Amino acid sequence: MRFSEPKVNNRNWSHEVPDPTAEQQITVPSGDSDVTNTQNDKEVLILREVLRLIKGYMSKNENKGTPTDFTLALSGPAGACDGCKKRIAKLLDLCAGMAEAFFASGVQASLTITYRYANPAAHGANGGMYGWPTDEREGEWYMHTVYREAHGTK
Repeated sequence: MRFSEPKVNNRNWSHEVPDPTAEQQITVPSGDSDVTNTQNDKEVLILREVLRLIKGYMSKNENKGTPTDFTLALSGPAGACDGCKKRIAKLLDLCAGMAEAFFASGVQASLTITYRYANPAAHGANGGMYGWPTDEREGEWYMHTVYREAHGTK
C-alpha cells in the first residue's frame, strides 16, 4: 500500500495537527466485524495521517478564505476491504464537517480520494469484498474515486 505525497491545491503539504478523537473514528468507524477485524490494515495509518494533515491546513487562519482541494491517491494490489471503505467514507464525512466549521461562509473545500488497484474486486480471506465490483479496468489498473465537497459557514 502506497499513497502519494498529500496535496492541497496541487501543492505538497506536510503540517500535521493531531485529533485523537477523529483519528479513533477513522480507525473504528463502526462496530461491524469488517471494521474491527481490519484495524491493522495499512490504510488505517494513511487515513489517520491524512486527517492530521487536513487538520494542520485548517489550523492556519490565513487559509479560511481560500477555496481548497485536498487530494489523496492510494495504490495497491487489491482495492480497499469493506472495513477500509467505511474508513474512507468516515474521513470524507469528518473533513466535510471540519471544512464547514473552518472556512469562511461560502468558501468551497473538497476532498478527492482515488484508489488505484491491480486485481479485480474479489472476496478476501476475511470474508469481505476487496475492491469495488462496479469499477472497470483503465489500462492496467482499476480505479475508484470518491469525492466530497463542503462550504464554509463561518
